[in-house]
Amino acid sequence: MEYTVVSTSRGNPDKALNELIEEVNRMMAQGWKPLGGISFAMWGLMLNTYHQAMVYQPNPKQSES
Repeated sequence: MEYTVVSTSRGNPDKALNELIEEVNRMMAQGWKPLGGISFAMWGLMLNTYHQAMVYQPNPKQSES
């Protein structure tokens, strides 16, 4: 099993969230799965960050070849 965290940061929270959604959807198409919900933090007035934990577990039949 593999684990990673996808993150985006922008001054505009809507753009940051949309970028996170695009990246999570891209990774899901490659077999990754979200683990839990997203995390959001606002650092001052100009930096909004979103994070999503992702896991990947290859199909045992695929990893044997």
